[in-house]
Amino acid sequence: MSRKCVVTGKGVQVGHNVSHSNIKTKRRFLPNLQRTSVRSDVLGSVRLRVTAAGIRDEMANERIACQQYAFQHGIDRPDITNWKWPF
Repeated sequence: MSRKCVVTGKGVQVGHNVSHSNIKTKRRFLPNLQRTSVRSDVLGSVRLRVTAAGIRDEMANERIACQQYAFQHGIDRPDITNWKWPF
């Protein structure tokens, strides 16, 4: 399984550890990948590996979309208003 975010496309970067005496040794900078489950009406539950920044970005985009809808229509979106626990 690759170490790459499916949302942002961030992957492994390569660089150096630099000691006090300026000796450089190779190292890898790994993305902060988290396993998350996403529910879809068509696919059901899908597991994804997403960076923490990707999760934060998608949540911010959704929040902005909800605020814009509420500002334009004066009420919450129907999918939020009529939401119930699935079980």
